[in-house]
Amino acid sequence: MKFSFKHILLICLSGAISYSCNSSKEKSEASQQGASPLEIVDLGTKSFPLDAETAVDFNSRFKVNVFDGKEYLSFANRPLSRIYEFDYESGEPSRTIKLEKDGPNAVNLWWNIGMFFHSKDSIFLDSGGFGYYLVNGKGEVLQKFGMPNKENTLEPECCPIVFTNATFFENGVIYGEQNPNPSDNEQDLDYAFGSYNLKSDEKNRSILEKSAFIPDHQKIKEMVKAKDPWVRDFTASFYASNDLLFTSSPISDSVHIFEDFNLLEKLYISYPETELADYRSFLLINQLQEVSNGIQNLTEVNQPPHYSGLLVSANGNLIYRILIEETRGKMFENTNEEYPEITKASLIVFNRTTNSIGRYELPVEDIEIPFSTVSRSVFVNKSGIHFQTKEQASEDRLDFRVFGVKEE
Repeated sequence: MKFSFKHILLICLSGAISYSCNSSKEKSEASQQGASPLEIVDLGTKSFPLDAETAVDFNSRFKVNVFDGKEYLSFANRPLSRIYEFDYESGEPSRTIKLEKDGPNAVNLWWNIGMFFHSKDSIFLDSGGFGYYLVNGKGEVLQKFGMPNKENTLEPECCPIVFTNATFFENGVIYGEQNPNPSDNEQDLDYAFGSYNLKSDEKNRSILEKSAFIPDHQKIKEMVKAKDPWVRDFTASFYASNDLLFTSSPISDSVHIFEDFNLLEKLYISYPETELADYRSFLLINQLQEVSNGIQNLTEVNQPPHYSGLLVSANGNLIYRILIEETRGKMFENTNEEYPEITKASLIVFNRTTNSIGRYELPVEDIEIPFSTVSRSVFVNKSGIHFQTKEQASEDRLDFRVFGVKEE
Protein backbone atom coordinates (compact mmCIF):
# COMPACT_ATOMS: atom_id res chain seq x y z
CA MET A 1 0.00 0.00 0.00
CA LYS A 2 1.33 3.45 -0.88
CA PHE A 3 0.69 6.49 1.27
CA SER A 4 0.91 10.14 0.29
CA PHE A 5 2.19 12.26 3.13
CA LYS A 6 0.29 15.54 3.37
CA HIS A 7 0.66 18.09 6.11
CA ILE A 8 -2.59 18.46 8.01
CA LEU A 9 -4.03 21.95 7.72
CA LEU A 10 -6.84 23.08 9.95
CA ILE A 11 -9.82 23.76 7.70
CA CYS A 12 -11.88 26.59 9.10
CA LEU A 13 -15.45 27.29 8.12
CA SER A 14 -15.29 31.04 7.68
CA GLY A 15 -12.76 33.72 6.87
CA ALA A 16 -12.78 35.06 10.41
CA ILE A 17 -12.31 31.62 11.94
CA SER A 18 -9.68 30.80 9.35
CA TYR A 19 -7.74 33.92 10.26
CA SER A 20 -8.07 33.07 13.95
CA CYS A 21 -6.87 29.48 13.45
CA ASN A 22 -3.91 30.43 11.27
CA SER A 23 -2.84 33.39 13.36
CA SER A 24 -3.04 31.21 16.49
CA LYS A 25 -0.72 28.66 14.92
CA GLU A 26 1.65 31.34 13.60
CA LYS A 27 1.71 33.03 16.98
CA SER A 28 2.44 29.73 18.70
CA GLU A 29 5.26 28.95 16.24
CA ALA A 30 6.69 32.45 16.66
CA SER A 31 6.61 32.24 20.45
CA GLN A 32 8.37 28.88 20.32
CA GLN A 33 11.06 30.32 18.07
CA GLY A 34 11.62 33.15 20.53
CA ALA A 35 11.97 30.79 23.50
CA SER A 36 14.99 28.72 24.39
CA PRO A 37 14.46 25.08 23.35
CA LEU A 38 13.84 22.57 26.10
CA GLU A 39 16.68 20.16 26.74
CA ILE A 40 15.35 16.64 27.24
CA VAL A 41 17.67 14.20 29.01
CA ASP A 42 17.79 10.46 29.70
CA LEU A 43 17.45 10.05 33.46
CA GLY A 44 18.20 6.32 33.46
CA THR A 45 16.11 3.47 34.84
CA LYS A 46 13.57 3.52 37.66
CA SER A 47 12.83 0.10 39.17
CA PHE A 48 10.12 -1.36 41.39
CA PRO A 49 10.56 -4.76 43.08
CA LEU A 50 8.22 -7.64 42.28
CA ASP A 51 7.64 -10.59 44.57
CA ALA A 52 5.68 -13.83 44.26
CA GLU A 53 2.46 -11.99 45.15
CA THR A 54 2.96 -9.10 42.71
CA ALA A 55 2.44 -9.68 39.00
CA VAL A 56 2.10 -7.44 35.95
CA ASP A 57 -0.68 -8.39 33.54
CA PHE A 58 -0.17 -7.65 29.83
CA ASN A 59 -3.12 -5.28 30.13
CA SER A 60 -1.91 -3.49 33.27
CA ARG A 61 -2.04 0.30 33.05
CA PHE A 62 0.36 2.41 35.08
CA LYS A 63 -0.50 5.73 36.72
CA VAL A 64 1.09 7.93 39.38
CA ASN A 65 -1.29 9.42 41.95
CA VAL A 66 -0.41 12.07 44.51
CA PHE A 67 -1.73 11.77 48.06
CA ASP A 68 -0.70 14.28 50.75
CA GLY A 69 2.14 15.50 48.55
CA LYS A 70 3.57 12.01 48.04
CA GLU A 71 3.69 10.12 44.73
CA TYR A 72 2.44 6.54 44.37
CA LEU A 73 2.60 4.29 41.31
CA SER A 74 -0.43 2.05 40.87
CA PHE A 75 -1.42 -0.69 38.44
CA ALA A 76 -3.85 -3.61 38.44
CA ASN A 77 -3.85 -7.28 37.52
CA ARG A 78 -7.27 -8.43 36.34
CA PRO A 79 -6.71 -12.22 36.45
CA LEU A 80 -5.59 -11.92 40.08
CA SER A 81 -8.17 -9.20 40.91
CA ARG A 82 -5.57 -7.09 42.64
CA ILE A 83 -4.43 -3.48 42.66
CA TYR A 84 -0.80 -2.80 43.48
CA GLU A 85 0.64 0.43 44.79
CA PHE A 86 4.26 1.51 45.23
CA ASP A 87 5.86 4.45 46.99
CA TYR A 88 7.45 6.08 43.95
CA GLU A 89 10.38 7.71 45.76
CA SER A 90 11.55 4.58 47.58
CA GLY A 91 10.33 2.18 44.90
CA GLU A 92 8.95 -0.11 47.60
CA PRO A 93 5.42 -1.60 47.72
CA SER A 94 3.04 0.45 49.88
CA ARG A 95 -0.11 -1.69 49.69
CA THR A 96 -1.97 -4.39 47.78
CA ILE A 97 -5.73 -4.12 47.40
CA LYS A 98 -7.36 -7.48 46.88
CA LEU A 99 -10.74 -7.42 45.15
CA GLU A 100 -13.15 -10.16 46.14
CA LYS A 101 -14.74 -12.43 43.53
CA ASP A 102 -17.64 -13.58 45.73
CA GLY A 103 -19.76 -12.25 48.57
CA PRO A 104 -21.01 -8.73 49.38
CA ASN A 105 -17.71 -7.14 48.29
CA ALA A 106 -17.47 -9.00 44.98
CA VAL A 107 -16.18 -7.01 42.01
CA ASN A 108 -17.10 -8.63 38.70
CA LEU A 109 -14.43 -7.94 36.07
CA TRP A 110 -14.47 -8.54 32.34
CA TRP A 111 -11.40 -7.59 30.27
CA ASN A 112 -9.34 -5.28 32.43
CA ILE A 113 -9.60 -3.05 35.46
CA GLY A 114 -10.16 0.60 34.65
CA MET A 115 -9.23 2.66 37.70
CA PHE A 116 -9.65 6.21 38.88
CA PHE A 117 -8.26 7.21 42.29
CA HIS A 118 -10.41 10.03 43.61
CA SER A 119 -8.48 9.79 46.88
CA LYS A 120 -6.31 7.25 48.66
CA ASP A 121 -9.39 5.63 50.18
CA SER A 122 -11.87 6.23 47.36
CA ILE A 123 -11.21 4.27 44.17
CA PHE A 124 -13.58 4.00 41.20
CA LEU A 125 -13.40 0.78 39.17
CA ASP A 126 -14.67 0.14 35.66
CA SER A 127 -15.43 -3.55 35.14
CA GLY A 128 -15.64 -3.30 31.36
CA GLY A 129 -19.38 -3.73 30.87
CA PHE A 130 -20.47 -5.32 34.15
CA GLY A 131 -20.98 -1.99 35.90
CA TYR A 132 -18.96 0.38 38.08
CA TYR A 133 -17.74 0.06 41.65
CA LEU A 134 -16.52 2.46 44.30
CA VAL A 135 -14.19 0.71 46.75
CA ASN A 136 -12.08 1.83 49.69
CA GLY A 137 -8.42 1.12 50.35
CA LYS A 138 -9.29 -2.32 51.70
CA GLY A 139 -11.19 -3.33 48.58
CA GLU A 140 -14.57 -3.10 50.34
CA VAL A 141 -17.38 -2.09 47.99
CA LEU A 142 -18.88 1.23 49.06
CA GLN A 143 -21.22 1.68 46.11
CA LYS A 144 -22.27 -0.03 42.88
CA PHE A 145 -23.69 1.90 39.95
CA GLY A 146 -24.38 1.38 36.27
CA MET A 147 -25.05 -2.29 36.99
CA PRO A 148 -26.68 -4.51 34.30
CA ASN A 149 -30.33 -5.46 34.67
CA LYS A 150 -29.29 -9.08 35.19
CA GLU A 151 -26.40 -9.70 37.56
CA ASN A 152 -23.14 -10.96 36.05
CA THR A 153 -24.34 -10.17 32.54
CA LEU A 154 -22.24 -8.16 30.11
CA GLU A 155 -24.28 -5.09 29.20
CA PRO A 156 -22.25 -2.23 27.63
CA GLU A 157 -25.30 0.06 27.55
CA CYS A 158 -25.06 0.30 31.35
CA CYS A 159 -21.62 1.88 31.18
CA PRO A 160 -21.44 5.14 29.18
CA ILE A 161 -17.79 5.89 30.01
CA VAL A 162 -14.44 4.20 30.58
CA PHE A 163 -11.91 5.13 33.25
CA THR A 164 -8.64 6.41 31.79
CA ASN A 165 -6.12 9.22 32.35
CA ALA A 166 -8.90 11.62 31.38
CA THR A 167 -11.39 10.62 34.11
CA PHE A 168 -12.37 13.13 36.81
CA PHE A 169 -15.04 13.50 39.50
CA GLU A 170 -16.99 16.67 40.24
CA ASN A 171 -20.13 17.36 42.31
CA GLY A 172 -21.26 13.75 42.44
CA VAL A 173 -20.70 13.18 38.70
CA ILE A 174 -17.90 11.11 37.20
CA TYR A 175 -16.72 12.06 33.71
CA GLY A 176 -14.74 10.01 31.23
CA GLU A 177 -14.12 9.09 27.64
CA GLN A 178 -17.20 7.72 25.94
CA ASN A 179 -17.52 3.94 25.96
CA PRO A 180 -18.70 2.95 22.45
CA ASN A 181 -21.24 0.16 22.15
CA PRO A 182 -23.34 -1.42 19.37
CA SER A 183 -26.46 0.54 20.35
CA ASP A 184 -24.83 3.93 19.71
CA ASN A 185 -26.94 6.22 17.55
CA GLU A 186 -25.40 8.57 15.00
CA GLN A 187 -25.53 11.51 17.38
CA ASP A 188 -23.53 9.63 20.02
CA LEU A 189 -20.72 9.15 17.52
CA ASP A 190 -20.24 12.92 17.28
CA TYR A 191 -19.19 13.17 20.93
CA ALA A 192 -16.06 12.05 22.76
CA PHE A 193 -17.05 12.28 26.43
CA GLY A 194 -19.80 11.12 28.72
CA SER A 195 -20.74 11.13 32.39
CA TYR A 196 -22.55 9.23 35.12
CA ASN A 197 -24.38 10.93 37.99
CA LEU A 198 -23.96 8.77 41.09
CA LYS A 199 -26.92 10.41 42.83
CA SER A 200 -29.54 10.23 40.10
CA ASP A 201 -28.11 7.41 37.93
CA GLU A 202 -28.42 9.78 34.97
CA LYS A 203 -26.17 8.92 32.03
CA ASN A 204 -24.93 11.41 29.47
CA ARG A 205 -23.14 10.41 26.27
CA SER A 206 -23.21 13.81 24.54
CA ILE A 207 -20.32 15.84 25.95
CA LEU A 208 -17.52 17.48 23.96
CA GLU A 209 -18.14 17.35 20.23
CA LYS A 210 -15.33 15.72 18.26
CA SER A 211 -15.49 18.46 15.64
CA ALA A 212 -14.18 20.86 18.31
CA PHE A 213 -10.72 19.28 18.14
CA ILE A 214 -10.73 16.92 15.11
CA PRO A 215 -10.82 19.12 11.98
CA ASP A 216 -11.82 16.33 9.59
CA HIS A 217 -14.33 14.63 11.90
CA GLN A 218 -17.24 14.64 9.43
CA LYS A 219 -15.09 13.24 6.60
CA ILE A 220 -13.73 10.58 8.94
CA LYS A 221 -17.25 9.68 10.07
CA GLU A 222 -18.45 9.35 6.47
CA MET A 223 -15.49 7.15 5.51
CA VAL A 224 -16.04 4.85 8.49
CA LYS A 225 -19.76 4.65 7.81
CA ALA A 226 -19.31 3.87 4.10
CA LYS A 227 -17.14 0.78 4.79
CA ASP A 228 -15.49 1.17 1.38
CA PRO A 229 -12.95 0.12 2.43
CA TRP A 230 -14.00 -1.03 5.90
CA VAL A 231 -11.84 0.93 8.35
CA ARG A 232 -11.79 1.43 12.09
CA ASP A 233 -12.50 4.84 13.55
CA PHE A 234 -9.63 6.26 15.57
CA THR A 235 -9.71 7.79 19.01
CA ALA A 236 -8.04 10.96 20.18
CA SER A 237 -5.72 11.17 23.17
CA PHE A 238 -7.10 12.67 26.39
CA TYR A 239 -5.51 13.61 29.70
CA ALA A 240 -7.03 15.36 32.73
CA SER A 241 -4.69 17.47 34.83
CA ASN A 242 -5.02 20.41 37.20
CA ASP A 243 -8.78 20.85 36.49
CA LEU A 244 -8.13 20.98 32.74
CA LEU A 245 -8.76 18.48 29.95
CA PHE A 246 -6.07 18.10 27.27
CA THR A 247 -6.78 16.41 23.96
CA SER A 248 -5.30 15.91 20.53
CA SER A 249 -5.91 13.85 17.41
CA PRO A 250 -3.10 11.49 16.35
CA ILE A 251 -2.85 13.37 13.04
CA SER A 252 -3.04 16.89 14.45
CA ASP A 253 -0.14 19.24 15.12
CA SER A 254 -2.10 20.96 17.90
CA VAL A 255 -3.25 20.22 21.43
CA HIS A 256 -6.59 21.59 22.61
CA ILE A 257 -7.13 22.48 26.27
CA PHE A 258 -10.65 22.59 27.70
CA GLU A 259 -11.97 23.96 30.98
CA ASP A 260 -15.48 22.80 31.89
CA PHE A 261 -15.57 21.44 28.30
CA ASN A 262 -15.13 24.95 26.89
CA LEU A 263 -12.07 25.59 24.74
CA LEU A 264 -9.53 27.48 26.83
CA GLU A 265 -6.42 27.27 24.70
CA LYS A 266 -5.10 25.73 21.51
CA LEU A 267 -1.37 25.07 21.28
CA TYR A 268 0.75 24.19 18.28
CA ILE A 269 2.96 21.37 19.59
CA SER A 270 4.82 19.88 16.68
CA TYR A 271 7.51 20.82 14.19
CA PRO A 272 6.89 22.33 10.73
CA GLU A 273 9.11 19.74 9.05
CA THR A 274 6.98 16.89 10.46
CA GLU A 275 4.50 15.92 7.76
CA LEU A 276 1.71 14.06 9.53
CA ALA A 277 -0.62 11.63 7.78
CA ASP A 278 -3.85 12.90 6.27
CA TYR A 279 -7.03 11.39 7.69
CA ARG A 280 -7.57 8.91 4.84
CA SER A 281 -4.01 7.54 4.93
CA PHE A 282 -4.27 7.18 8.69
CA LEU A 283 -7.62 5.37 8.61
CA LEU A 284 -6.26 2.92 6.03
CA ILE A 285 -3.68 1.72 8.58
CA ASN A 286 -6.30 -0.53 10.20
CA GLN A 287 -8.84 -2.21 7.93
CA LEU A 288 -11.40 -4.92 8.57
CA GLN A 289 -12.17 -7.70 6.13
CA GLU A 290 -14.85 -10.37 6.16
CA VAL A 291 -13.56 -13.93 5.91
CA SER A 292 -15.29 -17.30 5.96
CA ASN A 293 -15.01 -17.73 9.71
CA GLY A 294 -15.58 -14.13 10.76
CA ILE A 295 -13.71 -10.83 10.49
CA GLN A 296 -9.99 -10.28 10.32
CA ASN A 297 -7.98 -7.13 10.99
CA LEU A 298 -5.50 -5.96 8.36
CA THR A 299 -2.78 -3.66 9.70
CA GLU A 300 -0.46 -1.70 7.43
CA VAL A 301 3.12 -2.31 8.58
CA ASN A 302 4.62 0.77 6.88
CA GLN A 303 2.74 3.52 8.66
CA PRO A 304 2.80 7.29 7.99
CA PRO A 305 3.93 9.68 10.75
CA HIS A 306 1.40 10.18 13.55
CA TYR A 307 1.19 10.77 17.30
CA SER A 308 0.41 7.91 19.64
CA GLY A 309 0.29 9.39 23.10
CA LEU A 310 -0.52 12.57 25.04
CA LEU A 311 0.47 12.90 28.69
CA VAL A 312 0.57 15.92 31.01
CA SER A 313 2.37 16.75 34.25
CA ALA A 314 0.31 17.00 37.44
CA ASN A 315 0.45 20.81 37.43
CA GLY A 316 -0.66 20.97 33.78
CA ASN A 317 2.51 22.76 32.68
CA LEU A 318 4.48 20.12 30.75
CA ILE A 319 2.79 18.41 27.80
CA TYR A 320 4.33 15.21 26.41
CA ARG A 321 3.60 13.89 22.89
CA ILE A 322 4.95 10.67 21.36
CA LEU A 323 5.59 10.90 17.62
CA ILE A 324 5.84 7.67 15.62
CA GLU A 325 7.97 8.58 12.60
CA GLU A 326 8.84 5.31 10.87
CA THR A 327 7.72 1.68 11.06
CA ARG A 328 8.47 -1.58 9.26
CA GLY A 329 7.11 -5.10 9.15
CA LYS A 330 8.28 -7.72 11.63
CA MET A 331 7.42 -11.40 11.31
CA PHE A 332 6.19 -13.15 14.45
CA GLU A 333 7.06 -16.83 14.45
CA ASN A 334 4.12 -17.89 16.64
CA THR A 335 1.51 -16.56 14.21
CA ASN A 336 3.55 -16.47 11.00
CA GLU A 337 2.14 -13.00 10.40
CA GLU A 338 3.79 -9.65 9.86
CA TYR A 339 3.12 -6.85 12.33
CA PRO A 340 4.32 -3.23 12.42
CA GLU A 341 7.44 -2.44 14.41
CA ILE A 342 8.47 1.10 15.34
CA THR A 343 11.91 1.96 13.97
CA LYS A 344 11.96 5.69 14.71
CA ALA A 345 10.07 7.74 17.28
CA SER A 346 10.52 11.02 19.09
CA LEU A 347 9.41 12.51 22.38
CA ILE A 348 8.16 16.09 22.10
CA VAL A 349 7.76 18.15 25.28
CA PHE A 350 6.14 21.58 25.54
CA ASN A 351 6.34 23.99 28.49
CA ARG A 352 3.16 26.10 28.76
CA THR A 353 4.81 28.67 31.01
CA THR A 354 7.75 29.49 28.73
CA ASN A 355 6.18 28.41 25.38
CA SER A 356 9.35 26.41 24.78
CA ILE A 357 9.52 23.05 23.05
CA GLY A 358 12.02 20.20 22.89
CA ARG A 359 12.49 17.04 20.87
CA TYR A 360 14.35 13.83 21.73
CA GLU A 361 14.83 10.75 19.57
CA LEU A 362 13.75 7.75 21.62
CA PRO A 363 15.77 4.51 21.87
CA VAL A 364 13.10 2.40 20.15
CA GLU A 365 15.10 -0.80 20.54
CA ASP A 366 15.05 -0.51 24.34
CA ILE A 367 11.60 0.73 25.35
CA GLU A 368 7.94 -0.10 24.78
CA ILE A 369 6.35 2.64 22.66
CA PRO A 370 2.58 2.44 22.25
CA PHE A 371 0.95 2.51 18.82
CA SER A 372 -2.39 3.37 20.41
CA THR A 373 -3.49 6.71 21.83
CA VAL A 374 -4.20 4.80 25.05
CA SER A 375 -0.70 4.65 26.49
CA ARG A 376 -0.77 1.56 28.69
CA SER A 377 2.95 1.17 29.36
CA VAL A 378 3.76 4.88 29.76
CA PHE A 379 3.19 7.26 32.66
CA VAL A 380 4.40 10.63 33.93
CA ASN A 381 5.30 12.14 37.28
CA LYS A 382 7.32 15.14 38.48
CA SER A 383 10.55 13.53 37.27
CA GLY A 384 9.37 13.07 33.69
CA ILE A 385 7.91 10.46 31.37
CA HIS A 386 8.43 6.73 31.99
CA PHE A 387 8.52 3.98 29.34
CA GLN A 388 8.48 0.32 30.31
CA THR A 389 11.64 -1.38 29.06
CA LYS A 390 11.37 -4.18 26.50
CA GLU A 391 13.88 -6.41 28.25
CA GLN A 392 13.32 -6.50 31.97
CA ALA A 393 16.67 -6.93 33.71
CA SER A 394 15.15 -9.29 36.26
CA GLU A 395 11.90 -11.14 36.88
CA ASP A 396 12.03 -9.72 40.38
CA ARG A 397 11.58 -6.11 39.37
CA LEU A 398 9.71 -3.79 37.02
CA ASP A 399 11.92 -1.39 35.02
CA PHE A 400 11.08 1.92 33.37
CA ARG A 401 13.32 4.26 31.37
CA VAL A 402 12.81 7.88 32.40
CA PHE A 403 13.18 11.01 30.27
CA GLY A 404 12.83 14.48 31.72
CA VAL A 405 13.43 18.16 31.07
CA LYS A 406 16.81 19.44 32.26
CA GLU A 407 16.41 22.02 34.98
CA GLU A 408 17.99 25.37 34.29
